[in-house]
Formats: sequence, structure tokens, C-alpha cells
Amino acid sequence: MRNALLLVLVGCTSPQPPYDLTYDGASSYAGGYDLHTHLARADGSVLITNEWAPFERPVTYGDILDPNVTYTLLLFLDRNADSNCTSADSAWQITLTPASDDVTVDLDRITPIPAACDFFALHP
Repeated sequence: MRNALLLVLVGCTSPQPPYDLTYDGASSYAGGYDLHTHLARADGSVLITNEWAPFERPVTYGDILDPNVTYTLLLFLDRNADSNCTSADSAWQITLTPASDDVTVDLDRITPIPAACDFFALHP
């Protein structure tokens, strides 16, 4: 009986919504630079507005992604510490499709998009 109970408990360990959002990257993306984050649903409602902190890998926002919802994630790594997204920085614009589990974004696998800086210029 004890073994049967253990199996039931192990079967309940998969993530349940809302899901975690984690991003990670190589050491070249760390170095104490501030990573600015903006996260919004496809309908335009904003969850995170230009929040920043030193990029300590990985970064996790727990219980933030609802199932069946598409999100836009904008990030910029402030390499010159001026709090402005410029050509000296790295910026990403990532569409997150509806999640059915925790999501990890690997910045090493996503090409920076300099035009993503335009968003942060309009929303300091």
C-alpha cells in the first residue's frame, strides 16, 4: 500500500498552470550587466514593464504564464550601463506560443534583434 501511495505522489509532480518563465544564456551575456524585461500578452495586457536587474543566469519568473495565451517577451542587456537600449547593447524580441509546461528561453539560441531597442526607447 505504501508503494502505491508513493506512485500517486510522484505522478503529481508535473508543472501546473500558471507556468514558470526562465531565461538563460552564456557567460558572455552575464558580467553584471542589467537585463531589462518587458512581458505582455498578445492582447496587449502587460505583466512586466521594463523591469531590470543584473543578469544572473538563469532568471526565473515563477507562475506567470497562463496556458492558451501567446506572449511577447522583449529583453535588452545594457552592456554600457546607461539604461538606454543602443547599438552597444543586445536586444531580443521573442514570441512565446501558448505554454503547456514551464518555458525556458535560451538567449544563446536566439539572434539579437537591434530593432527591439525601439520598444525600450518608447517605454523607458
